[in-house]
Amino acid sequence: MFVCFLLQDELLDDYFTSHSVSKSPATSDNTLDKLAMPRLDQQTIAASLLSVRCHYEKEKAVLLDSYAQLFDMWMLQMKEGFSILLYGFGSKRSVIEQFRKDRLKDRHYHVVVNGFFPDLTLKQLLSQISIGLFGEAVSCSNPVSFCQMIKDALDRRRGQSLHVVKWMD
Repeated sequence: MFVCFLLQDELLDDYFTSHSVSKSPATSDNTLDKLAMPRLDQQTIAASLLSVRCHYEKEKAVLLDSYAQLFDMWMLQMKEGFSILLYGFGSKRSVIEQFRKDRLKDRHYHVVVNGFFPDLTLKQLLSQISIGLFGEAVSCSNPVSFCQMIKDALDRRRGQSLHVVKWMD
């Protein structure tokens, strides 16, 4: 038994020794630019995707309906100060958009932030919120006073709340 372990240890050492010899990295210089077929532009890709039929459309509709049954619970949780986070495989955009249309539109102030924008600043976001609340962009000296102004406006409008809907696809 002891000899078996010794042999296995020697084999493992040999394996790592043989693979630790410094060689040039095994990378390839094959790139998309070297393909014989040129890259497609965005319009061609979009047109091609429109012709593809989704084979699981019914399942997507059932899943969206199951999420829609949770909308009242989500509103209650948001009223209590919690956030809603949707994650997992596939886009959640249709779920969020349906929630926004069914529960937020015409009842609550909300701002939709589409996608990931590294250049988006807090000032720009607060400016969009002020346009939604006051009908025009309002400027303030600092973000704290901006937030206080928004809070005061919402306090005067009892029963209204502000929701920031953000998605990154």
